[in-house]
Amino acid sequence: MSLSHFSVPFSLDPYQLPPVMRDAVEEVRRRTQAPHELIFASALGATALACQERFDVMRPTGNISPVSLFVLTIAESGERKTTVDNWFQRPIKNVEQGRVSFDGVRQMQYPTELKIWEKAQKEALKKVYEAVSQGVHVVSAMAEFSLERNRPAAPENHRIIYANSTLEAVLDALKGVRRSIGLISDEGGVVLDSRVSQHLSSLNVLWEGGAIHVDRVSKPSFSVSDARLTISLMAQPGVFRKFIGKRKSEARDLGFLARALTCYPRSTQGSRDFRKEEIENQKHSNLNPTIERIMRKFNRSNEREALTFSQDAALAWISFSNEVEFHLGRNRYFSEVKDFASKLADNVSRIGALFEITSSGERMNGLIGLNSINSAIHVGRWYAGEFVRLFGESAQISEDYELATLLSEFMLNKAMNFDSVMDGWFEASEILKKGPSKLRNARNLNAAISYLESQGRLDVRYEGGKRTIRRVSLV
Repeated sequence: MSLSHFSVPFSLDPYQLPPVMRDAVEEVRRRTQAPHELIFASALGATALACQERFDVMRPTGNISPVSLFVLTIAESGERKTTVDNWFQRPIKNVEQGRVSFDGVRQMQYPTELKIWEKAQKEALKKVYEAVSQGVHVVSAMAEFSLERNRPAAPENHRIIYANSTLEAVLDALKGVRRSIGLISDEGGVVLDSRVSQHLSSLNVLWEGGAIHVDRVSKPSFSVSDARLTISLMAQPGVFRKFIGKRKSEARDLGFLARALTCYPRSTQGSRDFRKEEIENQKHSNLNPTIERIMRKFNRSNEREALTFSQDAALAWISFSNEVEFHLGRNRYFSEVKDFASKLADNVSRIGALFEITSSGERMNGLIGLNSINSAIHVGRWYAGEFVRLFGESAQISEDYELATLLSEFMLNKAMNFDSVMDGWFEASEILKKGPSKLRNARNLNAAISYLESQGRLDVRYEGGKRTIRRVSLV
């Protein structure tokens, strides 16, 4: 492939996905009529959460990464985010409930055991005070009366999915060794507005599979090591815009958005067409049963299996990685989003591993095949296009883009109804008086005009102290 142009698919092509993933997307699309990109993102997040506790991936360079993913999906209200997420979370919640039930007796015993121990501690502490008052050394007294000994072990935390959680709660859930959880929500504003998003650097460390030590004053300090965290959030545009507007420099500078696979699928509202016979006669996907089977085979005492690349898959991944590197250059495709591009090949390797795991099932031999990596490259290219569209120079998730779109649509509607100045020119002052409410603000209107003008989508002229504007015909 020539390196002169980075190929970006206009939309995610389900036929480029592995059959098990394609069938899952199609099954849920027929049931919900939600955008297929939204469905895929939900399925990808659930798959990463299911696989991350058992598998890692070794890239052709020799670096080993988790298969965890950060997936962010922007979608309007009414796109059936909850229904879609519930579908793919079902097998995970089944496993979660099974693990809690397995340890149910221990869960019931622990509170009573802890109360008995705490009472014994109070009695022991009294004896320590008495001994010290009689001249016994503090350390000797504590040793004699067994302070902090025989504390009952807390039952293991079996919770897997966390939604409305602070970073402290997420880290607490991961403390110890080899914990695996998912921060998953179809109302991502709950998370993006919480204190989780204020500690993005810690989330980045968890994406890498690194260790974190947490120092606390009022509670015991603890460490997190060899943990795995997948994030899969869906948020409305306004919520996401507020998040990046409030923390844009932090989210970009610290690398959180660079690690995230972000998309803003085109809405299907107004074009959804249910067909009863299609739903009744459709083929059922094996993805959910596969996810549940993978998770039920988890054994914390076993080492994670690091999947490697077959020879032809390695060549394909290296070629893709070199292509991405080339386009980091000045005035090339990734020149404005080098942060995202620097993590893209890593993300593609993770996606390829997930595709291989779910596609191979019991036949998996530890190698990522060419088909899986080619599918992952297609997904990576599409997410790259989405990132450039949303966060590049045009920044289509920005407030200025929203205002510009509002102005462009207003002018188009007026022109179609012949309610405009001669030759399609509008006086800016009239838009301030009679335009959409958001544009009856000078700062907002100026931002919209500047954005469209910079994109070559608006002509601006000044005559007699008046500013008039006209849509360019290509818009």
